Amino acid sequence: INAEYMGRSPRMPRGFFVLGLCCLFAVLASALNISCVRSSSLPLISSDQPHNSSFLWNYNTAFVPQLDALLVRVQNRADPADIYSTTPSQLALVPRANPQVTNDSVVVAPGDASDNFGVEDPRVFFWPQENIHLLTYTAAQQYDNGTVVARLALATSQDGKLWKKVGAMTPDLAWSKSGAVVTLANGSLAMIFGDSTVVAGLQLAVPAASSAAGILQPWTVLPGVYLPVRAEAFDSALVEAGPPPMALSDGSLLFIYNSARSGFPSPKPGYSMQYNIGWLRLNATDLTIMERSNTPLLTPELSWEIGTATLGLTPNVVFCNGMMAHPSERDRFVIFYGGADSVVGVADVIVRL
Repeated sequence: INAEYMGRSPRMPRGFFVLGLCCLFAVLASALNISCVRSSSLPLISSDQPHNSSFLWNYNTAFVPQLDALLVRVQNRADPADIYSTTPSQLALVPRANPQVTNDSVVVAPGDASDNFGVEDPRVFFWPQENIHLLTYTAAQQYDNGTVVARLALATSQDGKLWKKVGAMTPDLAWSKSGAVVTLANGSLAMIFGDSTVVAGLQLAVPAASSAAGILQPWTVLPGVYLPVRAEAFDSALVEAGPPPMALSDGSLLFIYNSARSGFPSPKPGYSMQYNIGWLRLNATDLTIMERSNTPLLTPELSWEIGTATLGLTPNVVFCNGMMAHPSERDRFVIFYGGADSVVGVADVIVRL
């Protein structure tokens, strides 16, 4: 897609292994016992049951840790005659407990030509070193000829409520999205990002400096594929970054990622994908992949994950953007995920080391 980018060889920062065109990772004999249990048979947020949003579609939700709140991607139908037509996405902030989504909940919306098609798929990282929230999101731009381009963008906030847009994080890429920021063991920042469009997998990027000023500059994309797609697996069509990785009690990191495979016909014209959720166990020093799931952690099974007649914008989808540590149990996490690009679901992820 971007020939100039593909030929770049930026200087590697300390602490990272050099990645070639093939992903170099250490896969250990599986030692991680991990399971996922849905919190309810009903969504947490839906315009249908439990009727707690004034927007038709509510999905792909980030967790805002300092507020114990959710940042939800919301949309309405643009054309009543076309069930798949959408208005530009906005991001709505609501409490995690008893959320009620209204027009007044919107805190990030399209502002200029760079995101005129929507602000999408938020992920929030709180950086204690600078006491600041980092929001990575997709700024979708539609050109006059109808072409739509996605660019991974950054916004910052001191309080998690008022957000200041910074701009594209990887401006040299013709297409980019889905960035999960993480703090390494030495305190520096890195980002796992991508949706398998530029390369067949996920990539890594680092800021100009791990400082308040450094993160505002374009991030450097490291060469190679960090996490490749796998033929004949649940992540054979694409892999896409999930929420920021979280620490396990042994010092490693748990990273949830999204994936898709083809072969699942649906009512949506031309669409036959199924999105599933997978996981990685990472070394906190350099993000070396220690383990990778061989089966999905979560797959579409409930009616609102498969998609209904009114809430099936994208059928057969579970897609995770948000995760929080369980308030009382170690190595247990709560994930927030979109179902059929229409509702927000919740599940617990339990890890036994």
